[in-house]
Amino acid sequence: MCPRLPRLHPTLEASFNRLEEKSKWLLSTGKVVEDTLYKFSKSCLVDHPSCSMILDLDDKTYLKEKLFTEEEITEMKQKNPIGFITTLPTDLANYINGFNCDSPKDFRTQLLKVQDWEHDYDPKKYHDFDWVKHTVFSFVRLYESGNLKKIQKEAWYNSHVWSLIDTIFDDIKTLQVIRGEAANAASTRRKNIDRVIGSKEIITRTLTGYKCDLIVREEKAEHEYADEYGVGETALLTNQLLTLQE
Repeated sequence: MCPRLPRLHPTLEASFNRLEEKSKWLLSTGKVVEDTLYKFSKSCLVDHPSCSMILDLDDKTYLKEKLFTEEEITEMKQKNPIGFITTLPTDLANYINGFNCDSPKDFRTQLLKVQDWEHDYDPKKYHDFDWVKHTVFSFVRLYESGNLKKIQKEAWYNSHVWSLIDTIFDDIKTLQVIRGEAANAASTRRKNIDRVIGSKEIITRTLTGYKCDLIVREEKAEHEYADEYGVGETALLTNQLLTLQE
């Protein structure tokens, strides 16, 4: 049997060669992140995130293959923490502030006011305004029903309360919200990161990732890989003896 050779990634090589040295990430140890990922990708027998220049700081491969030290990984995690990069448009913020009411009657009075954007509605321009109005209306009805004061099942909260998340991305055609205890692909990959192909022993079964109430992901065909951008869970997650906050 012929030995397996590392996979070639001509597109990655072309992209890497276009990188400017001044734009690369230089760690305090002198290690260059992009160079390290690229060098490792050249030795991969199968596709690894590094083959697409994707940096996953929770990937145990980095320590196993000595790409980065624990100190270097900590340094990268502390650099440029994720934050909000855009602010809410002023006109949308003002519209939301208009619902700062004290009673259901006041809410309904505000909801009955016809807005300028409703005369010539364009979903590409005014989707967020329309979403706010219909979401507020739904919650006013929910409040008036008295059901929020009752003990409800998790499924009830998912369909009556958290349904606002299902519709907020309706104007982004490349996104979809998956419901129904779907397995999170990212956690599935992490759980199977040490899984190897069978040789002298039978290959181990694939472990299933955390099942979430909803997953916001890229819209792709069922068996295609899709990027995931967020998950939702109404219950507490437990991991062995640790309780993770919602």
